[in-house]
Amino acid sequence: MNTREYIELLAPAKNLEYGKAAFDYGADAIYIGGPSFGARANAGNSMSDIGELVRYAHRFDGEVFMAINTILYDHELEEARRIIWDAYDAGVDALIVQDMGILEMDLPPIFLHASTQTNNFSLEKVQFLENVGFDRVVLARELTIEEINHIAKNTKVELEAFIHGALCVSLSGQCYMSAFNGTRSANRGACVQSCRKTYSLFDAEGKQWIDNKYLLSLKDMNQTPSIEQMVHSGVQSLKIEGRLKDITYLKNSVGHYRKEIDAILDGDSNLKRSSAGKTIFDFAPDPKKSFSRDFTSYFLQGKQESIANLETPKSMGEYIGEITHIGKKHLEIENSNLLANNDGLVAVTDKKETEGFKVNTVENGKVFPQRMPKLHKGSKVYRNYNHLFLQTLDKSRTTRKRAIDAIVSEEDSSFSIQLSVPNTDISVVHTFNETFDEAQNIERSKENIQKQLSKLGDSPFYIGQFEFQITSTPFIPNKLLTQTRRELVVELIEKLESRRKEAEKITPNDVPYIEETIDYRGNVANKLAVQFYQRHQTKVTEMAFELSKKESPSVLMHTRYCILNELGMCLKKGNKISQPLMLKDEHHEYRLEFDCKNCFMKIWNTER
Repeated sequence: MNTREYIELLAPAKNLEYGKAAFDYGADAIYIGGPSFGARANAGNSMSDIGELVRYAHRFDGEVFMAINTILYDHELEEARRIIWDAYDAGVDALIVQDMGILEMDLPPIFLHASTQTNNFSLEKVQFLENVGFDRVVLARELTIEEINHIAKNTKVELEAFIHGALCVSLSGQCYMSAFNGTRSANRGACVQSCRKTYSLFDAEGKQWIDNKYLLSLKDMNQTPSIEQMVHSGVQSLKIEGRLKDITYLKNSVGHYRKEIDAILDGDSNLKRSSAGKTIFDFAPDPKKSFSRDFTSYFLQGKQESIANLETPKSMGEYIGEITHIGKKHLEIENSNLLANNDGLVAVTDKKETEGFKVNTVENGKVFPQRMPKLHKGSKVYRNYNHLFLQTLDKSRTTRKRAIDAIVSEEDSSFSIQLSVPNTDISVVHTFNETFDEAQNIERSKENIQKQLSKLGDSPFYIGQFEFQITSTPFIPNKLLTQTRRELVVELIEKLESRRKEAEKITPNDVPYIEETIDYRGNVANKLAVQFYQRHQTKVTEMAFELSKKESPSVLMHTRYCILNELGMCLKKGNKISQPLMLKDEHHEYRLEFDCKNCFMKIWNTER
């Protein structure tokens, strides 16, 4: 059974600046792309920046996980191995990987996390990854809370689960539509987001059911209502998606979940947050005020009626209200008192399309747009740009500090100052060689010593406990106290930054894989991955889609999302529709296959 002491809030980091902000606003750990081979090809970072971020994270006992979670080709294996060793030398705490060929390399003693791209949907798959040496498994987004609990009760490996952000419509690692439509592959970090495009739906007789809608574009995940269930589910790490989002999204979403999780941990003595320090907020986080395509709990609480946004793949933001009156130059909108000058709004037209417009002024409940949109009474209005809130975030100086204890002691007429980090073995001491006069005013001298040592300014610390262990009270000049404090703080930071946990090297074994054969959906793209699966008693019958399958009939997406359920046409409820159904865009048509027994849908590149 999975046992835990700590809960981790895991945040995305686009770069060094974003990574530091994530820790400042409450993250316990961050994940970031390295120089190459990350699942977000446009979010790469130099190893020097990652090393600096690691040092910053370790000040708070935070951790940095580097994503190297694409499939690798043979000619890339040596470069990937070198990057892994560079990451270890930079102090990276763990690697997030997809390609099993990495486990066949000569690796440093670094922790390995199995990316969600390895399609971690079943207990059997998670148990296999645990048995071959992974320290953590990132669970599929589609799992219900009951399925997550079941996996946690039957494994010991650390588990990580998404709680917020954009959703892929396909099971992760099982989407090949981008690669099919061009040269860019999702499993190579270059997805063209085929799921965010428009499609029309036809039945077997050629009847058009839906015209030009975003039939595969899901809303964004928001598990705020279920966060307590997630904390108590057996999952160690709660993950926010968004390495390509802007920094205001990062600050807002991290701050929101920091507060939500802390409120739960404050009432549970059995669990603690995995890093140290406290964030001092100067704003009220609210995820509705950042980028979102509207929100869904996805499948966490079982099958939902509406998890897609058929009208737009762009940000909808927070719902304001319906239009109650349309004048020549103004609109009257429910809850218009929530709006401000320069807000950005979006509304759904009578053609079920979206139209965006900017607020010029709001006066006496009337909204005067910069240009009048073509809307109708009853149109639902959303705010996707909250001018005042974003101004607040831009000016935010939210900081994070951790407590240190200070002791002023005396031994054989020598005075010392010690700074230590609670719950660690880290401390620094300065013993004065100088001889000091006895203070004439004992209490005032003690107050001054404490005051000078507490001036920690821009450092990551604040004084928790302050103690005097002295029989006489020295008069120590302020200049000397300041110099000593600065030197001790620098030394303390250096000790914290240099700490790291050492993983055990993986010992190869021959635990059988969960399937006897592996086709293109196993994403095997190199000789080391073939070697891995051979050792685990399975046969690779097809190489990765990117190498072998573009012209063959193939499942391009395997989804728990069902178009028919989304449209209120579920076949299990007795709806009749001539099959097979076809999705069409301007270039291709795709065959839909429905597994109604298990509530899955497959999208084929052609009919079988």
